[in-house]
Amino acid sequence: MVDTLVSMYESLGDWLLPQLSGLSPAQQKLVTIYINRHMERPAASKGKGGGGSQQQGEPRLPLAPRHM
Repeated sequence: MVDTLVSMYESLGDWLLPQLSGLSPAQQKLVTIYINRHMERPAASKGKGGGGSQQQGEPRLPLAPRHM
């Protein structure tokens, strides 16, 4: 499920974050960690079929941990 949320974030961007308010704080932290790890990967290791804003040349900044 976390991989799905990471892929959704890659496509939808910050719009997705408020939609995750139903998750527990621990689950939100886990998703944030995985998103940040995914965003820190070098572009060459992501492959060429990776969709989302990365193809449009808009690099995303790592997310700050969300405290609730």
